[in-house]
Amino acid sequence: MTKVLIVDDEIEVGLLLQKFLTRRHFEAQSVQDLASARQVIQSFNPDVVILDNNLPDGSGIETIPEFKTISSELQIIAISAMSHLHDQALEQGAFSFLEKPISLSTLQDNILRAVGHK
Repeated sequence: MTKVLIVDDEIEVGLLLQKFLTRRHFEAQSVQDLASARQVIQSFNPDVVILDNNLPDGSGIETIPEFKTISSELQIIAISAMSHLHDQALEQGAFSFLEKPISLSTLQDNILRAVGHK
């Protein structure tokens, strides 16, 4: 089963994505900050991280290289309402970038492509 970690400081967004993914047979967890994400990446060992940029303890996009050193197989889908961050996210090592509000079907397609890309 594909494991997905959602990192978004908006609790409702995290829960919505978690519920959506669980219904589609993914194993999903949600956290609200980078510190929690670091811990969960090591313990949960996700295949994919859905990573918001604006987080209470830093920039998700700037943390992509660090997350990739924790797990080199990790695929990261960056999400943000700021579309101008697209290129920066990909340069930092994100598999893809989705602009908020995100389409759930597009998100699912990106997860499946990311897992197939490993």
